[in-house]
Amino acid sequence: MMTSGLQTIYDLAGLKLGGFNFLEPQFLPPQFMAATRYSREVITNWQPRFVLLRDILIVVWGINLINWVLLGGALRQLCVPRRTIGLISVPITPLVHDDPDHLFGNSLYFFIFGWLILLRGIPDFLIITLVIALVDSLGTWIFAEPRPNFGASGIVYGYFSFLLFSSFFDRDIISLLLAIVVILLDWAMLRRLFVNSPNTSLEGHMFGFFGGILAIFLLPTLRAALIS
Repeated sequence: MMTSGLQTIYDLAGLKLGGFNFLEPQFLPPQFMAATRYSREVITNWQPRFVLLRDILIVVWGINLINWVLLGGALRQLCVPRRTIGLISVPITPLVHDDPDHLFGNSLYFFIFGWLILLRGIPDFLIITLVIALVDSLGTWIFAEPRPNFGASGIVYGYFSFLLFSSFFDRDIISLLLAIVVILLDWAMLRRLFVNSPNTSLEGHMFGFFGGILAIFLLPTLRAALIS
């Protein structure tokens, strides 16, 4: 009797009509299924992502501690635009920071935005990061003022722009939700994008931001090349 009563309620709720169970995946909206897969991925596979971000930050902090304590900040002098030695240092430009406060601020944003991008998977994260770092470092070396320009702010702005605009191209609910999260976290980043002072690099911020947008367009091609 109880089973029959529950079945009646189930049927009246419109969840099962004519023998079809509308809670089965084939009857649910694709957006709902994508969100469900995303949620499952976040819950079950968070450890490799955490380890990757943790290890990157350990390496960056290690490099800077050596630079501050043993080298007296000498690495900063390598990151000068339009000098040959500055071009050689392009790979380390996003790693070098002025002091612990500078590095701590960038580390916090790197971890938050990096975690959101890692929801797409580790291969996508690596591709996006490399594109942003290359565009940011080369753009700064070519166009910035001839003074030391360094730091991971460009990477952070690249992550910001990627998360903000990828929803226009992916056209799925997850990318839209991530864009909303980014806006809620720090909309003021857009205002700080155009700040230029002796302690900030306008070119570094802007080329990092542009690198994130470029990564949106290049990602499908680079992902396919990586898989093949």
